[in-house]
Amino acid sequence: MMQGKRDLQDRAEALADAIRTTLTRYGAWSGSEPFAVCMQKLRKRFHDYQAAALRFQQYRKELEAAQATQSETKKELIAFFRRYALSGATPEQLLQQADEAARLHAAYAVRLQEAKNRLSDFLAEYPEQTLQVQEDSGTLPALEELQRTEQLLQREAEALQNELPVLRQERDALRRRVESLPELEDSIALCKEAQKQTAKNVELLEQALSFLETAKDAFAERYVGAVEQGFQRYAHALLGAPLGEPLLDKDLELYLEVHGKPREIGSFSAGTAEGIAICMRMALVEALYQQERPFLILDDPFVNLDDERSARALAMLRKLAEEYQILYLVCNSSRLDRAALAEESAP
Repeated sequence: MMQGKRDLQDRAEALADAIRTTLTRYGAWSGSEPFAVCMQKLRKRFHDYQAAALRFQQYRKELEAAQATQSETKKELIAFFRRYALSGATPEQLLQQADEAARLHAAYAVRLQEAKNRLSDFLAEYPEQTLQVQEDSGTLPALEELQRTEQLLQREAEALQNELPVLRQERDALRRRVESLPELEDSIALCKEAQKQTAKNVELLEQALSFLETAKDAFAERYVGAVEQGFQRYAHALLGAPLGEPLLDKDLELYLEVHGKPREIGSFSAGTAEGIAICMRMALVEALYQQERPFLILDDPFVNLDDERSARALAMLRKLAEEYQILYLVCNSSRLDRAALAEESAP
């Protein structure tokens, strides 16, 4: 029996070392805090991982939107350059060509207007004058044809003049988009870096979860037998007649085998389920603390027990008080251990 306890103690220490090693690997072990606090830190990191995963999804959406904007901008630039027959090695060269073409157009429009003004002055001064210029190809067109051509050119010039502000606006919009391309590329680089870091965090957390699952399975396998034996002993003391063979799964969830079938604790009456839960907790305490005895606080745990089981529970508490320090709280005097109070008040 002693050898078995020593073996259990050695296995408990080995498991504790394994848990400490796992917590240390993921930066959750401080050396001075209990496992529960360290596990809480690890859970917080897991929640942080979930938040990071949400941010990763947001970053990816922003990345896709930025890439779509970049692609649309490039398409509009290509369409603009094709429309006005511009060519160049870089977008900056193409925009420079567009700017030079706009300035030339404005200059030509001014020169055309000056020529029209001079022609109007000439026609006003010589209304009956007929222009005849002898050339190798023949004579010049008639005055009426020149006037029609002038009107046509004037209309085209006015159309071009009206179109010029629109072209300038398009040019400015395209320039702003080109200027925003480096910022979009920086955003894409940041999103990719965040994606890599998030993937790394996901991998680390998945490894941590795997180690914790392994540790939990080893923990359950180690203490199942001791907990089942302890439960039988406490159930016999508290509940009297046996309810069935206890069965524990790897999550330390308790079932009772009744007529060859496992039965959940919730299927029993409230008082019986309460008694089973008390026995299970005491069996866990006894299995986990084989050397030291912890301090127990019982907050009116027998409220649903009948008179017979309440008497058994108080007797069990008196026996447990020989090994444990117990703080027993009740809200009804009917559940007081009057025998123990009488012994304590005796001189």
